[in-house]
This record gives sequence, C-alpha cells and structure tokens, in this order.
Amino acid sequence: HYQDTANIDRAMDSFNKAISADPDYALAYAGLGEACFRKFRATRDGNWLEEGTNHCERALTLNDSLAQVHNTAGLLLMASGRYEQAAGEFRKALEINPVNAEALGGLGQSYERLGNSADAERIYLEAINLRPEYWSGYNDLGIFYLSLGRYDEAEAQFKKILELTPGNVKGYNNLGIAYFNAGRYGEAEKVFLQSIEVIPNYRAFNNLGVLYHYQKRYADAAETMEKSLVLEDQSDYLTWGNLGDAYLLVPGKRAKAIEFYQKAISMAEAERSVNPRDPTLLAYLAEYYIKVEKPESAADLLAQLDQQEIQDLEVLSSVAESYLLLGDKDRALVLLEKALRNGFPPERLRENPAMAELLEEERIKSLIGSQREP
Repeated sequence: HYQDTANIDRAMDSFNKAISADPDYALAYAGLGEACFRKFRATRDGNWLEEGTNHCERALTLNDSLAQVHNTAGLLLMASGRYEQAAGEFRKALEINPVNAEALGGLGQSYERLGNSADAERIYLEAINLRPEYWSGYNDLGIFYLSLGRYDEAEAQFKKILELTPGNVKGYNNLGIAYFNAGRYGEAEKVFLQSIEVIPNYRAFNNLGVLYHYQKRYADAAETMEKSLVLEDQSDYLTWGNLGDAYLLVPGKRAKAIEFYQKAISMAEAERSVNPRDPTLLAYLAEYYIKVEKPESAADLLAQLDQQEIQDLEVLSSVAESYLLLGDKDRALVLLEKALRNGFPPERLRENPAMAELLEEERIKSLIGSQREP
C-alpha cells in the first residue's frame, strides 16, 4: 500500500531495524532500496534515488541470486531513464522467479518507455494474471491505456483498483483523469471530489484545477490548485506549471503566472538531471520555456523529443502546441494529426485557445469529420 506515503516511512523504519539486526541481510537492503524509490516517486527528491541505489548495490554485493534484488535495481534504473538496463534487471529477476508479478510490471514499463507497446501490454496482462488481487498491476495497465487514448479500457482498470482497495486515492485520481481525457468532465469532477473526500490530497486538487481551467473557470482553477500546495512538499513541477496556466488567463495576474512557470522550470530541470529521457517532462518543460519567452531552450528540448517515438497522446498534443507557439505550424499539424488518428478527443482541442487556429486547417477539419461518420 505504498499509495499511502506514511506506509513508505513505516516500511523504511522496519527495513532499517532488520538491517540493524542482521547487517548482511540482502533482502532488507533491497526492500529499503525500493522504499527509497517509492519515496522518490512521492517527493521528486533525487537524493532518495541516490540513497536507494546505494542500498541496492549493497544488496547485489551480498546476494545477486535473489529476484527481489534485481527487481529493485530495475525500478531504480527506470527512474533514472536507463530503460534498456532496467529491462535487463527485470529479466534477471524473472529468470530467478518466473512468477514475479512486480518484475513483470517493471518489464512492461520499460518496454513501454522503449516504444514496444505490444509487448508492454502483453507483460502487463501477465502480471495481472499472476496477482489478480494486487491493485498496482491494474494501475500500470490503466496508465498504459490512458497514454494510448484507450480511455474505456483505462476506466475499467481504475474501477478494478477501487474494487480491490476501496478508498485508494490513486484509483480515484486516475479514474478521474480517464474521464477528463475522454471529455467526460462531469464524471471527472465527481471522482476528483470523491478522492478529496477520502483524504485531501494534492493530486486531486491539482486535477480538479486543470478541469476548471478547461471549463474556462480560470479563477476557480487557480484557487483550487493553490489548495494543493499546503498538502505536499510542493516539489511537483506540474502543480506549478498548471498554476501558471491558470493565472496566465486571470486578468492582471501575468506576473504571478511567470513566477509559477519559473518555479516549474526549476523543479523540472532538477528532475531532468535525474532522468533526461522522460518524454512527459521534456514536453511540459518546453512549454514552460516558451511561456517565459525562452524559445531557444524550448527548441533544444523539442529536438530531443523528435528523436523519440512518442506514443503518449498527451505528450503529442503538448509538443504540437509548443511547435505552434514557436511558429512551426507544419510540424504542429503532423503531430496533431497523429494524436487525433490515435484517439485524442477533438473536444480537448476546441477547449484549448492555443490550438484554435489548427482547428481551422482543412486537413484537421477533414480528419475530425471522418471520425464522426458512422
């Protein structure tokens, strides 16, 4: 239940006690390494990743014949963008224990990041079949479906999470995102509010703020997002970037928006030093640089993204918007066409003022029109 950050702290305490009792206990070091990885994911603090790597290296030195040790190594490598090496560690874990669901989930994520969607889906399903009672497998598969615009399938996975672990805020938040991405805003709002009712959490407030932003309720969006800042350590670049987007459209608040974008850039750059290959981070960071009038920095990031085979529809849309803002309409149209052909909802474009001019292009009109035909 690492979705509850308090559980991560309790786990770390227990693993440390185990190490105190037996300084040569490899599994305790591997467990502590994984707890540090979960802490990194929760806080975005790269120091946790470094500490986790040190613990994992100690575990490997003590005993490299344990599946869990290689699984932890894979998780830490994934977080630093070394997807090929991560896949190798997950495969080693599976050679030792072919029914290791965690290693299968990690291997699926590494395949996804390497652009191998078919194998990623197959592996995610194998992990679920091995541990059908474990919510995390459904979460991995649901997020995978979200990235590909398969919103109905994603919805089913997140509902399964709530069936298995009622009150799991990750389940509520991701289900709300599935509804939001599909343009089902009323249902999304209801689910985000349910997440907050279970326990006030910054992701739910942030997601709700983004929803209000798309509904052109900019003041409400800014107010809602700011509520998230008192709930966490304020280390998520997306929170600050979204606040910038909200305030940019509130009359008289442009200076405040720029301040928030600068904070988002600072935090995103810190994350990029840990993982320079994360396509979502690169895409949003490019947007932020454009909005603070640093087009050269944005262009460098977009050039890096051009070297990747982007499949995530949200990333494709973001990169298309950035190219449009930089004046490269042709490149923006190519990326937008790819997103639409793969299931990106046209409604999301209509509600994005920055993309309005692309909707007037005949090739986009034709594509949207053909999708409406029975």
